Amino acid sequence: MIFKTRFSIRHAMRIALFIAIIFISYFNPTFAGSKGEYPQFKAEIRLTNQFGKQWSYGQAKNKIIVLFFGYTLCPDFCPLTYEKLNRLKTLLGSRSDRLLPVMISLDPGRDKVGILKKYVDFYYPGSIGLTGSKKEIDRVVGDYKAQYELRQSSSAAGYLIDHSTDIYLLNSRGRLIGTFSYNTTADEMYSYIKKNMALFNRS
Repeated sequence: MIFKTRFSIRHAMRIALFIAIIFISYFNPTFAGSKGEYPQFKAEIRLTNQFGKQWSYGQAKNKIIVLFFGYTLCPDFCPLTYEKLNRLKTLLGSRSDRLLPVMISLDPGRDKVGILKKYVDFYYPGSIGLTGSKKEIDRVVGDYKAQYELRQSSSAAGYLIDHSTDIYLLNSRGRLIGTFSYNTTADEMYSYIKKNMALFNRS
């Protein structure tokens, strides 16, 4: 499902703070839960991480990968997704270090590696932000049957991106274990992960 972005009063101050960080960087160069196993689906990713190095699923051995599409100037869905994943991290307790959020940027023109690094460090330290050429990103978007489109805006951002908000649950082999719609709660995600932990232990 594709959602149009909208500004959230609840997150206005936090987003404003991060946008300030983004602009400083530019001008100072230095499904409620559709869940289930999909053993037939396996996709590889070879994109560039926030450190400027190629990243693939195999580098996340024994991790519980939660992947989603977004961009650093997203005004609502992306920050709220990170908020949910931080809650999920707390629920995982002693297993929290196995949770690895991965955001694939749909805005390669603006989301350079330095911007991505500041973004993921701000919202979820230790997580992964990925970028690449438009062709590389579009291939991954197609693999996951996601959608996005640019929309002109009068905001300071210049344009916004309407995009799919599903969260994909994978192991380090790139095997899709389940999907969650944007409305799925952290508690529901935790229950599903706990039930299927063995699928990650085999990764």
